[in-house]
Amino acid sequence: MPNGSRFERSIPTFLTDPHPPIGMSPLIALALWIGLLVAVVVGSAIAAVVGYLFGRLSRRRRDETATRWTNVVTVGSATIAAISSWIVVDAASSVEPAFVPGPEIGSNLVAAIVAGVVAGIVGTAALSGILRARPDLPHVDDPAATRRQYARYLTVLFLGVFALVTLITPAIRAGPGALVVALAVLFVCLWALAPLISSVTSRTRRPTKRERDRLEELLASVDTGVRGVRIVDSGDGRLSLELSGAPRGRYLFVSEGALSNLEDGTLRAMLVARREQAARFERLVAVAPIFAALVVVIGMVLGDLSIVVGGPVAVVVVLGGFALARRLRYRSDARAAQRIGADELADAFERAAEAAGFDLAETPGRNWLATNPPLQTRIDRLRAENDRK
Repeated sequence: MPNGSRFERSIPTFLTDPHPPIGMSPLIALALWIGLLVAVVVGSAIAAVVGYLFGRLSRRRRDETATRWTNVVTVGSATIAAISSWIVVDAASSVEPAFVPGPEIGSNLVAAIVAGVVAGIVGTAALSGILRARPDLPHVDDPAATRRQYARYLTVLFLGVFALVTLITPAIRAGPGALVVALAVLFVCLWALAPLISSVTSRTRRPTKRERDRLEELLASVDTGVRGVRIVDSGDGRLSLELSGAPRGRYLFVSEGALSNLEDGTLRAMLVARREQAARFERLVAVAPIFAALVVVIGMVLGDLSIVVGGPVAVVVVLGGFALARRLRYRSDARAAQRIGADELADAFERAAEAAGFDLAETPGRNWLATNPPLQTRIDRLRAENDRK
């Protein structure tokens, strides 16, 4: 690859220059670390202010919309902070080797760790601002527990992502084709390893004998087999029930709040709905547009695709993929309704929403940036289907 090519100029230094220039002194390295720390503090303060402003605006939003945009603001803040810190650590290591002493792979892993920690700090700061402005946010019974959960999730998530970026560095150096293949393999691996990732990013435990007997009876009643069951100890009363992983390797994750607040009929209906979603690989369909758009963005960054063409293509891919995911959720609901009845499934959704403190009175008119349709819309479709019969 010729020196100074568009490919080399468009990606971080450590991916193309394994021999960074010699710096001046450890004092400069210390100054750079202090500068990074100050930047994190300032970034956290900005994220907290943004979160607070959003929290005030969300008071006029329905609960489902507020919860969804809380995740957008929190994860978005964490993403910006993680990418920025990753680039800063890479650039500082290139200018001053004493910034991260040791071999290249060591500096890359340090950059990944810093990115994960910074993402957790800034993302949690944004969430803290939201909770300060709106302490009655749905699913939040204990703000401190919710902050700890988000901090752990964001830190592990972004650390893992940037560590994987380090591992696919050879593919990046090999060119766009190899990079696309590496991303596809990574995509499938993350899907298959989803249960492990969930166990790491959340506080989980094995079910007690009473919980195990109850869940095994529910699984048998809907003819669903899983490899294992984990109880999510979120500490905030969150209600969740998920089937995670690839076929023959799926795990059932149930929150303590769901077991405590939902009766067996509601849990059974939710389990049927989750089984139909897993049968249609909804998780893959929901994430696939993001990976496809990432491939397009990489093409623009590397200069193989113009921004004029790539930008609109990436937007269309994401919006089209999300729309497909929403349609697939409707189909999953329809299949679940065939098994237990449309009215029964709608009732279960309403009972779960009531137990979770969700307000279903208002439905947003636009839902383009979500992979799931509004719950009230899903309930209305099920009611209409029941009336037609």
